[in-house]
Amino acid sequence: KPARGRNQNFKISWQTNVAATGYVKYGLSSSTLQFTSYTSSSGRLGSVIIAGLETGTKYYYQVIATDSTGKSASSPIDSFTTTS
Repeated sequence: KPARGRNQNFKISWQTNVAATGYVKYGLSSSTLQFTSYTSSSGRLGSVIIAGLETGTKYYYQVIATDSTGKSASSPIDSFTTTS
C-alpha cells in the first residue's frame, strides 16, 4: 500500500447575513475538531483554504462567524473527503 501524502488542499466558503470574521474548525472526527484555520478578511463572504491534508481522508468541519458586536454563530458540522 503506498504511503499517504499530505499534499491536499480544500477550500471552504460561506456567507453571513451581516459582516463578520470567521474561522473553520476541522478534524478527523465530528466530535473532535482539533484544528483551526482562520480567514484574514471580514465581510459577508468568507473562505479559507486548508492546506496539508492527507490524501484519501475524510475530514469534518464547522464554520464559526463572529460579528462586530461579538455575537457568534456556528454552522452544522459537515464533511469532505480528499482525493486519493
